[in-house]
Amino acid sequence: MPSRTHSSRRANLLNHLAQPENSGLVVTKLSDIRWLTGFTGSSACVVVFDGDVTLFTDGRYTEQSSLECPDISVMTAAENILLEAVQMMVETSAETLKYQSDDLTTGRLTSLLEALPNVSFLPSEDHFQALRAVKSSTELDAIKEALSITETVFEEVRHMIRPGISENALAAEIDFRQRKLGAEKSAFETIVAFGSNTALPHARPGDARLSTSAPILIDFGCVVRGYCSDMTRMLHIGAPSKEFLRAYESVSSALEAVSASAQCGMTGKELDTLARGRLANDGLAEHFTHSLGHGVGLDIHEWPALSRRGSTPLPEGCVVTFEPGVYLRGAFGIRLENMMVLHQTNAELLNTLSTELIIL
Repeated sequence: MPSRTHSSRRANLLNHLAQPENSGLVVTKLSDIRWLTGFTGSSACVVVFDGDVTLFTDGRYTEQSSLECPDISVMTAAENILLEAVQMMVETSAETLKYQSDDLTTGRLTSLLEALPNVSFLPSEDHFQALRAVKSSTELDAIKEALSITETVFEEVRHMIRPGISENALAAEIDFRQRKLGAEKSAFETIVAFGSNTALPHARPGDARLSTSAPILIDFGCVVRGYCSDMTRMLHIGAPSKEFLRAYESVSSALEAVSASAQCGMTGKELDTLARGRLANDGLAEHFTHSLGHGVGLDIHEWPALSRRGSTPLPEGCVVTFEPGVYLRGAFGIRLENMMVLHQTNAELLNTLSTELIIL
């Protein structure tokens, strides 16, 4: 991604912060650091102080950081990256330092308090979530490419599904094929569930083998240039029961209703409520046990949350998932998931594959 993009992001962050005199911000969350600077390494922190942004990393990343972050100050720490970064701010008159309380561990914070007893450390509000939620065209391109790989792999592996295959084997095939097509890695642990395991919303693939009549739930994604995809599709081997088909139609209708109504300015709570209302018409709302969806970007789960607690209006240009589900313990579960971009008057579907049930 061009450095001018990161320069603009840093300017937006500085305008958003409006830091008082002698106050600094320590950024430790790696995805925020990547968004802000372009640095992709696994060991770093960023300090924001007196209108400047400085990246601290260790000797393993000296050359990489100079290539990825040519337009900001980069410091190589000798030992403790975080402590040396904070000490630099203190030496340049910082008296109050804010930290990312959702990322910095108690142990690391305690070490800072012990080393710098005269500095005031305060938890920072999340300055990044709203800024990161609105995706640029470059970010959208990466997400679309990741989703294209995911959809291609789904089309490939669906033809491999037959009685006797294990959840683990199918999940491994999915992960391998995504990497083979250019993904950096899987976006999260691939979910493959057969039979009654589909009733577990976050089932982990195991040794279970596919029978001659069973539902199949596959939830997976990959990462391209740091950005994630996320998709869930259902298949069924053998003839589905009437109960399964009725529930499937209800989940599908909930997805369609939300997709048709969504636009920026609505809240996550409104969309979540809409999906639950549609499921309630069929007496299934109580079996929808998670939120409607979430933002996607450099992290697989980002703000905004499409849940009953999501009261903030959704911004134009955010990428979110819609993934209504129904889970009947000991019987089956159904989840359908698409990725969307919210616009002023509608929600743009990024997926190209149908959510119709595939019967094998």
